[in-house]
Amino acid sequence: MNDFTLANQESLDELAWAMEACQGQFCLMLARCNYGYLQQRLIQQLQDECTFDIRLIHLKPDDKTLFSTVRSQLGQEIPSALMVSGFAALDNVDDMFAAMNQVREEFRKNFPFPFILWMNDRVYIRLLRVAPDFESWATTTAFAIPTDELVNALQQAVTSLFTKALAVNSPQSLYKLANVLDLGCLTRSEFEVSLKELSQRELELTPQFAADLAFLRGINAGDSPEALDYLQKSLEFWQQQTHVGAGFTDNPSPQTDNLNQPTLIEEPGETINPQLKVGLVLFHIGLYHYYAVDRTKHRELNWQPAKIPLQQTLDIFEQENRPDLVAKSITQLERVLQRMQSWDELEQVAQKALSLHQRYSSTSRLAQDYSFLAEVALQQQRWEDSRKAAQQAEDILAQLPEQNRWFQGLNLLFLAQAERQLGNKQDAIAHLVQARDLGDRGHPLVYIRILVELRDLYFEEKHYLAAFATKQLRRSIEQQYSICAFIGAGRLQPHRQEASAKTDNQETVAPEIIASGRQRDLERLLERIGRNDCKLIVIHGLSGVGKSSLVNAGLMPALKHRVIGIQNNLPLLIRVYTNWVEELNKQLVTDFVTDELEEEKTTNNPIGAGLDDSVSRKPQISKQNPPDSSVGAGLGDNLSRKPQTSQQNPPSPSQDVDNNFSRKTPTSPQTPHYAKILEQLRKNEQHNIRTVLIFDQFEEFFFVYPNLAQRRPFWDFLGDCLNILSVKVILSLREDYLHYLLECNRLDSMSVIGHDILGKNVLYGLGNFSPADARSIIEDLTTRSRFYLEPALIDELVKDLAGQTGEILPIELQIVGAQLQAENIKTLADYREVGTKEELVKHYSNPK
Repeated sequence: MNDFTLANQESLDELAWAMEACQGQFCLMLARCNYGYLQQRLIQQLQDECTFDIRLIHLKPDDKTLFSTVRSQLGQEIPSALMVSGFAALDNVDDMFAAMNQVREEFRKNFPFPFILWMNDRVYIRLLRVAPDFESWATTTAFAIPTDELVNALQQAVTSLFTKALAVNSPQSLYKLANVLDLGCLTRSEFEVSLKELSQRELELTPQFAADLAFLRGINAGDSPEALDYLQKSLEFWQQQTHVGAGFTDNPSPQTDNLNQPTLIEEPGETINPQLKVGLVLFHIGLYHYYAVDRTKHRELNWQPAKIPLQQTLDIFEQENRPDLVAKSITQLERVLQRMQSWDELEQVAQKALSLHQRYSSTSRLAQDYSFLAEVALQQQRWEDSRKAAQQAEDILAQLPEQNRWFQGLNLLFLAQAERQLGNKQDAIAHLVQARDLGDRGHPLVYIRILVELRDLYFEEKHYLAAFATKQLRRSIEQQYSICAFIGAGRLQPHRQEASAKTDNQETVAPEIIASGRQRDLERLLERIGRNDCKLIVIHGLSGVGKSSLVNAGLMPALKHRVIGIQNNLPLLIRVYTNWVEELNKQLVTDFVTDELEEEKTTNNPIGAGLDDSVSRKPQISKQNPPDSSVGAGLGDNLSRKPQTSQQNPPSPSQDVDNNFSRKTPTSPQTPHYAKILEQLRKNEQHNIRTVLIFDQFEEFFFVYPNLAQRRPFWDFLGDCLNILSVKVILSLREDYLHYLLECNRLDSMSVIGHDILGKNVLYGLGNFSPADARSIIEDLTTRSRFYLEPALIDELVKDLAGQTGEILPIELQIVGAQLQAENIKTLADYREVGTKEELVKHYSNPK
């Protein structure tokens, strides 16, 4: 038994003794172990050696609170001891630790048994920083991995990786090799830790082994600057070795004549041609430069650092008579040539790639080849050839599963452009609508190109309303991905990241919310939602002040991804009131709750790269519908209906107004669905889920139901909801409709809020921006989107927007800012040539 194994056994015995001594009482213990496989072995050994039963709970990546997860899995069971593992794989470990710190007393009250948390050093550091109060209750035991096991894992990783990547006719793609990196008993996150530990134990690697590990470190480091350094080190060594000649061997005997040298770790013998290793490293260096330039979103930057190593890769694989490897790597060179707009060279390479991919039955890459040829033909104004090539790509894509059609939107754009040039505008529109309905799939720049082309065709065909809706959808996408600084008259959406930057494309709070100072409002609202004495919240403000944007781009993503107290949040957003019961039932019972209770989460590990601006890797295919093409709302409110002329005299709820909601005859609540909703809300509470019902643009409710008798079922339902402890209700409406809420104050069910729906504990008002807030917003948004404005222009713009009131309406800020973008006005001189903000607003209304 080596020293590390002996030390682990002693630590394990101490942990077992502590658990036995603390039977019947809460006792927090931390078991620190950097390696998952060792952790599992120690847990099993501990369970086998202890005379009492030890319950084990393994956290899932999307678990949000430790307390609720443990309580739901234990139920009424009181185990002798409990161990929890899986912290390293959590989607957001900081949020879980923050929640643990807030409710630490609940652990002591509810869990009268030893409580052991298994975590690695990285997670332990996060616990110390985020939950110091919780950690202060714990005793800590550390475990280490034996050296020989670390060495064997690294040797296995080297052999496995190069065999999978370079073996003749291997099915393994050359992309994303880190995802298939077989480290034996180690995981990818443990790889760097193992190398650091080997260094601390004074173990030295042979040069060959070090070069191969440098390559592994390079592909494992992603897009960090260190990745390129590792790849270059590996390349330098293998290029030197290929010049040595036939006498080279991959496994030279280590020099052992100096007994004072550190122990040398050799690479296991292998038959991989070192020249192929050079080609593989060059391919990944080319990939690194490709993504580095692609992330800048500037076409004019130098693509040569990506092209040169990729071309060298092909040359090496051809010299070594490996057409299978040429077929795997040639597509990346096509992408670079496309970015360089080297159309003649791209055509030659694509034609060569066609024969290779037909030979090796690479269906997806074959479709990409035809798509490249379609774009080349477009650029050379060979419209018929472009249409044929794009259609061939479509025919091939139809044979592929949906997740492999990640570039279909771009190919449909090429097909539509060819049809348009051939005079077939209706066919072009049909192809673009199909591309639009696919959604952005995490690649906004391609999607924007599709929307621009579609809007132009709609406009040419005099479909002005469809053209305007498409333009608004484009602006919404630009806002979500921070491509533009201002959205104009459009409701803010949650922020998203491109698939090339983040694979899961998770929605987050929009940067406009943070920059605008609304972050304070968001935090206050979240604090109210977490309080037991705040059952109902009424958000109110003038039209255009940003209510809907705060709800949509702030509250919704925050509630989905943040834990408040010990409960998970389930936010449901309702905007359509023609049949609010049916809408609630659909969201609550059919869609949301199923996902929450079954805790199903689908993830994709895409590989490959895209064809154009943002298509740099295969996106995760979103299950969500494409963004709403009816985007035409104000910064916060839906202003696609005509604004009211007077705030002092609002229209009667029975008055017919032009708005964006369907004018179907409202239906009365159906008793089965009504009861079903309430039943599901109570089930949510049993599963430790806080349901937050958000009724946005609630003034529309009074238009749909113009008399009290029609509105009474909703008020009864609202009262029943408020009497369910975990349910929170948020109403968001224009403040000139607040007085209509008074009619529900007389209901007995409103006693939970003291029959005071307009009280200060219920109302939450949103105001306009101050000049300082507006200046901060403009500077933040323009910097984020690289639309840089002259400081003097910002000062003048803020002054004009503030006017005599000294306050700035958010919707005006967005509209004027959007027109500055459209006119490319960046200096004070250009702004003064336009005239006034009123002129900019007037120009903005032009549907073109």
